[in-house]
Amino acid sequence: MPEKVEWSAMIPAMGKKGPAMAVVFGKPGVLGQPFGGLFRVPAGGESPSHIHNSDYWAVMLSGTESARQGAKDAPARIPPGSWWFQPGKAQHVNKCMGPEDCVFFVYYKDGMDYVPAESHTK
Repeated sequence: MPEKVEWSAMIPAMGKKGPAMAVVFGKPGVLGQPFGGLFRVPAGGESPSHIHNSDYWAVMLSGTESARQGAKDAPARIPPGSWWFQPGKAQHVNKCMGPEDCVFFVYYKDGMDYVPAESHTK
């Protein structure tokens, strides 16, 4: 039941307006080991530009998400039941495009981390 999932803010400074995560398996921040988690982006919410060091595959469960390289790029709609691949170390932005929260499952083959784009380029 999604309402019973315990969500943790991925970006504490954004609070409930930012993306949240719930661990399914693995440990966030530990690279070199598989990680699976549920992720939620609030309706209309957008992540800052960021990277993950591992490739990932995601499956959209509810809401309509977009994943694009930069905030100014045209978003491609990812409706429920769709999946997408995000290469590791590729800068991207996620946005929830509809009136409901976006929830998706993500599998990182080499561990999950979150690196703000400005930190990655320094």
